[in-house]
Amino acid sequence: MTGRQVLSAALIVVATLIGLYVVYILRSTVLLLLGAIIFASAIRPYVAWLEKRRFPPIVSVLLIYAAVLGGLSALLVWVVPPLVMFALDLFTSGALTNRLTALLNALAWAGWDRFRVVIPVFQVPEYLSSLVAETTEDMQRQAWPIAQSTLLGASQFLLMLFIIFYWLTAREKMLSVILLLSPAKNRPTVNAVWTDIENRLGAYVRGMVFLMLIIGGVAYVGLLLLRIPYALPLAVIAGVMEAVPMIGAFLGAVPAVLVALTVSPTAALLTVIFFI
Repeated sequence: MTGRQVLSAALIVVATLIGLYVVYILRSTVLLLLGAIIFASAIRPYVAWLEKRRFPPIVSVLLIYAAVLGGLSALLVWVVPPLVMFALDLFTSGALTNRLTALLNALAWAGWDRFRVVIPVFQVPEYLSSLVAETTEDMQRQAWPIAQSTLLGASQFLLMLFIIFYWLTAREKMLSVILLLSPAKNRPTVNAVWTDIENRLGAYVRGMVFLMLIIGGVAYVGLLLLRIPYALPLAVIAGVMEAVPMIGAFLGAVPAVLVALTVSPTAALLTVIFFI
């Protein structure tokens, strides 16, 4: 290897390390940009569908925005008040604590009390009241940081909407700028790989959203049939948790089972069977 080749290799390594360091410093911005591109890829087929029906690109994107944001707003209006009431009833009425205490007393009679150390969930009734008090105090103490985080999250959300809008309306121009970072002979391959990644990630997001809607809808119907209180917020939780790989279905079932336990042990058992 000649000295020139060694110098070139060293420069490439240094440039790579500098690039990785810059990405690390700007990781929140990079993640925001990648997230915007992924979600833009997810809704791009619908924008293209509207464009085929002679809607201008800008109008097409705005219509998709209106549909998505309108749906999310309606969901929040329908879900947040019952969810707040659900949380207040669950933690302040004492129904769940009393039911768990009775259940654990019954298990203790069966000789299961020795498993309290092995299965920490058996200690839930002992810590539930103190946890509620600590959470209330923490929220009062962290009011201003929470407000700052909320404003930051809202600004990042608006920035993401802007990036998605710009990517959908000027994708080819932005992609051509990105392709300038690669050698000219490799640009067709890079373009093909980039497009394939976009299509696959967009399809994954669309499939996950449809799966969440299906799981949420089925959970809502099932909880209504089982006469479980707060069926709508519980169904929304189940649908959202479905996005968590592997364990999402189990996480989504936990709140529903806890609420069902406040009704009766039979209702809890039927809820477990339903979610399985």
